[in-house]
Amino acid sequence: MARKTDEAQVSLAALKRELAEAEDPHRAFISQSFFKTGKGEYGEGDVFLGLTVPAQRKLAKMYRTLPLAAIQSLLKSKIHGHRLVALLILVDQYTRGDANTKDGLFAFYLVNAKRVNNWDLVDSSAPYIVGAHLLTCSRKLLRDLAKSDNLWERRIAIVSTLWLIRAGELDETFTVSKLLLKTNTISSTKPLAGCCARPARNRRTGCVDSLPSTTVGCRARHSATRSNAFRRASASSGCGALSLTD
Repeated sequence: MARKTDEAQVSLAALKRELAEAEDPHRAFISQSFFKTGKGEYGEGDVFLGLTVPAQRKLAKMYRTLPLAAIQSLLKSKIHGHRLVALLILVDQYTRGDANTKDGLFAFYLVNAKRVNNWDLVDSSAPYIVGAHLLTCSRKLLRDLAKSDNLWERRIAIVSTLWLIRAGELDETFTVSKLLLKTNTISSTKPLAGCCARPARNRRTGCVDSLPSTTVGCRARHSATRSNAFRRASASSGCGALSLTD
């Protein structure tokens, strides 16, 4: 056991070293602004190394066997790239895992949900872990997350439904959307336009008309934001866009 712990610490240290060596100060400066890290902004205090997404994906693949203790250490880091790589590793482990492994990783993700605290971190992980897991479980969790005081837990709720939409299950998307509209905060309703209106409308004609008029208004106000935001999310996530036509 001691030997495994030592090996895990060596791997974690090696990963952090490789991330640090790939730092790009110019790109980091741009990211600090793009991800709203200033005082009072949603990403306040987040620190960027300036790595490209492909570089982070490559490292996540190299360290795909990193144990949960090491992953949790990365998630606790104030460095954005540490948390993103940790989540990419977690998605990889979940995707390749058996039923028991998936159960454990799903629970681990929820325990650490508050560390999934920027939009690209949510969008790169929530559909692939929470959404995928809830295909065969109770969806009450999504409704609980949608009522959370935490912005990112609310985003996890709606973005996770992308996987359900992909499977042809639309009801939960609209339920969560209605709950989010009650928050009256633009940050939590932005995903509605892309996650709910367009994919769900394509899957089941007339579904959008069942939402309150405020939803339709939200969809109209963010029609331009929708496609751009989700393209950026897919590009930044390192996991690629979810295909809703598979």
